[in-house]
Amino acid sequence: MASLIRFSIPVSWQNHARTLRFAEEHGLGVEIAAFSCGDVLEDETLREVMTRTLEAELAEFRGERSYHGAFMDLPLQSQDHTVAGVARARARRDMETASRLGCRTVVFHSGFNPLIHERRYLERFLDAHGGFWPEMAAAWPRSLICLENQWDPGPEALRELMQRIQHPQVRVCWDAAHAHAHSEASPEQWLQGLAPFIAHRHFSDNHGDRDSHLPLGEGGVPWGRILQHMRQHGGGGTTVLEMRSEDAIRRSLLFWSALESRPAQPHGVYQRQRSVDLAVPL
Repeated sequence: MASLIRFSIPVSWQNHARTLRFAEEHGLGVEIAAFSCGDVLEDETLREVMTRTLEAELAEFRGERSYHGAFMDLPLQSQDHTVAGVARARARRDMETASRLGCRTVVFHSGFNPLIHERRYLERFLDAHGGFWPEMAAAWPRSLICLENQWDPGPEALRELMQRIQHPQVRVCWDAAHAHAHSEASPEQWLQGLAPFIAHRHFSDNHGDRDSHLPLGEGGVPWGRILQHMRQHGGGGTTVLEMRSEDAIRRSLLFWSALESRPAQPHGVYQRQRSVDLAVPL
């Protein structure tokens, strides 16, 4: 039985050649994360070397490919126009690099700060993102821009943003681990709240205390209920297994395969301290 999900894995600069080979051997796509942080943000010479190297290595790659943009301390909604300008410049440069690497899907963090409990902050967030991303979509008409929940306490801000933008090239990347670590909302609330805007996903596990990037099934994310919702409402788009080792990816693929082989279960009661849905012997 074919899996409901098409999986990809992240590609860093340090292990890019090995990771690309691993992806090809296992029929996986890739998400280029090599430009998301580090010296490459400031060193244009290094950036060009990395881009040309990855262009050559991806030339024969037939799997799906996506790209993760810069994300550290880049609030488009900043009231400091210089800071907001840097965030916009980083995003434009990432769109150019993603285009050169043949990555149609490009992921950016929303940067929403849940500690600011003011409607005017939300309005700045909506105005800044609502004006900027349609411009990027128009400039790169073949791209799919996906905004990822990071510290968001629930789906409301991203849903309101998507409803305001109403652009087919601007969608959501739902990060299940971020939702588990930073939100009290249930997976069903996230998935129902953001439907039909989710076009991309990031999967990893944690214990609800931090974004620890554990293999699937080794934390507290209720994967069985996420799978059930996807079975009922569709699981289109790609999903990136955001883990730091090939072994963690293998264990996650095994876990998900075993999970999909189980019959659908009725919804249980959601609790903040969640237990593992399935234990897979390795």
